[in-house]
Amino acid sequence: MLVPGVVGEAVNGFKVLRVQIESDAWDDALERHEWIRPGWEWVKERVDLGDVLQHAGALLTAAGSLAVRHSFVGMVELALVFFFLFYFLRDRDSLLAGIRSLLPISSAEMDRIVRIAGDTIFATVYGKVLVGIVQGLLGGLMF
Repeated sequence: MLVPGVVGEAVNGFKVLRVQIESDAWDDALERHEWIRPGWEWVKERVDLGDVLQHAGALLTAAGSLAVRHSFVGMVELALVFFFLFYFLRDRDSLLAGIRSLLPISSAEMDRIVRIAGDTIFATVYGKVLVGIVQGLLGGLMF
């Protein structure tokens, strides 16, 4: 999964940065790059880095759990879409017959509604496919 990998890498990067700052290894790096020292000193005087790192860690943990939760919910929703789509496509005729019996409109009106809905779905799907092909061709030509 992509999201847990990204979250794991962000957490690992945060831990490495925190260890570097707290163990004064950061100061060794500053000795090698003397031009950074004035900015670093300015930051250390004005900002409590321990507090900032603690808040950043809490924010990263919350964002990571939120991302994992949303990706899980998205996967469940995708599975449900395919589940319902399978049965809607397989049992289309009996489903439409059930809807026809429930709606208080004439058979001719129902046929017209089904035809218009079918034409709209057909045009939407094929329109999106055609636009994707044209965009792919134009992108390939620009590349």
